[in-house]
Amino acid sequence: MKPSSSSASSPHVLVLHLHYLQSGDVVEGQLSSDLLEIPEFHPTTPLSYHLNVSFEKDEVLVHGSLQLSGQAPCSRCLADLPINLKINDFTVLAPKKQDTIDLTNFLKEDILLAIPSYPKCELDAEGRCPVTGKNWKAVWQSTEASPPLSNEWSKLDKLKKKD
Repeated sequence: MKPSSSSASSPHVLVLHLHYLQSGDVVEGQLSSDLLEIPEFHPTTPLSYHLNVSFEKDEVLVHGSLQLSGQAPCSRCLADLPINLKINDFTVLAPKKQDTIDLTNFLKEDILLAIPSYPKCELDAEGRCPVTGKNWKAVWQSTEASPPLSNEWSKLDKLKKKD
């Protein structure tokens, strides 16, 4: 296994130096999670990566896994929820035009897509939030008692029948 080929000047980028790599090499390590800059997601661990590199004609294939933990606000109660991301199918196919390939933006994109859009805490059997203790079952029951919305489509259905 070869050590990470990330740039020594910054722990926020992952640049592969192709002249040091051979097909079948594994690149693994950690990057500072500050590279993400996502306001709703706060990383609590560095970004870990385990990547396999292979060369195909004039292209470089990088395939592997990413792992990151963090916190995001619950869309139900707004409490911080732990989020554990494991991306097993990180893949980049890039042309071999230069001596280096910067994977940083590809990493950011895959992580951004893996973060849940609306994370929610897991309620217990009684409908209580494990963080705040609020009973959401009672809230749902109170909203179910509201009058049903009128069916505006029925007016259009009547127009159809006249033809």
